[in-house]
Amino acid sequence: MDIQNGIAQALKEMGYGDGKQAIARWREKEVEVLNEICRSHGIEPLPPEKARETLEVSEYKEQRQKAEQLAVENEKSQSELDALNSELKSAIEKKVKIVEIDSIETKKTRFSRKISISEEDFENLMDLAKKQVVSVKQTKKLKSENAELCQKVTDLEVQVKFLTAELDKYKQPAHFFP
Repeated sequence: MDIQNGIAQALKEMGYGDGKQAIARWREKEVEVLNEICRSHGIEPLPPEKARETLEVSEYKEQRQKAEQLAVENEKSQSELDALNSELKSAIEKKVKIVEIDSIETKKTRFSRKISISEEDFENLMDLAKKQVVSVKQTKKLKSENAELCQKVTDLEVQVKFLTAELDKYKQPAHFFP
């Protein structure tokens, strides 16, 4: 062949000079031209992105493992939250049987405002009152645990999203520019 094509000589003849930086200078000029074309059509070009750093295989595996662990923790917290929600619902559904309280036969005494009921009805009433107190306390406890777990799940979801986004960055192919 009488004429050989070479990028180094072509760039030199176009005025970008010699050496390793000739391609970089040519690329910068091409980006400027493209940006001018975009602006002339009313399109605002984005600033150039910097190349991301590369990770060693061990670092990548470590990041991946952290993301997987957080996903497992998130699932565990979600299942705990679901279990507590179902327990809370069952506690709320357990209501004092109003019908039993209404069916208690009362008798007023003659000389005071006190009422008298049978011993069996009194024991039933006391038992229902105790169950109600326990139910209220348990409901408050479950609501606070539920709120804590909801916050923990939210925090874990944010952390998982962050690590997933970071992991996605590392999954992208690396671009090398001289």
